[in-house]
Amino acid sequence: FQGIALTPNLVFWHYGSTDAPIQSYLDALLPSPAAWLTSSWTTNAANSEFVRLFQGIALTPNLVFWHYGSTRARAVIQNWNETSQWCIAWLRLGIAQNPHDTALQSMVDKLMPMRPFKKQWDDQIIPVDPGTRPWSVRDLDEGRDLIIDMRVWQQADQSGVLLLGALL
Repeated sequence: FQGIALTPNLVFWHYGSTDAPIQSYLDALLPSPAAWLTSSWTTNAANSEFVRLFQGIALTPNLVFWHYGSTRARAVIQNWNETSQWCIAWLRLGIAQNPHDTALQSMVDKLMPMRPFKKQWDDQIIPVDPGTRPWSVRDLDEGRDLIIDMRVWQQADQSGVLLLGALL
């Protein structure tokens, strides 16, 4: 982690090298929360709305660790059981698509000591459709509830994914 530079409309989340056009694209998606993730769900870049809504995510290795390991995650995500199933489904899909992705497999292995993760991983033999899980999110700053259609966009020639949340 090398730092976060904050301006009113921009968050540059820099864990390594991030392509400037990707950050510009994420910022253009405002007011929708958006992030560019590695195949192992590490956030390489995010816009300000993503960072604002998912508070504390910069303090964890990735979105899934935040989701399962952060007490803040359960305060933010109102339908945690459903969204955690969504996370498991995407992880299983990622492993099925890229069985030799050592970073992804290592991340799953590191999550296994977390009881809720292990239980859901073991229970979900056939993954749910990851495209069918809206996120009910509590905006802690503004004290309101949001419904976000959270989608993962992958491109065959890219190793990362775009995580985009459309406010419903």
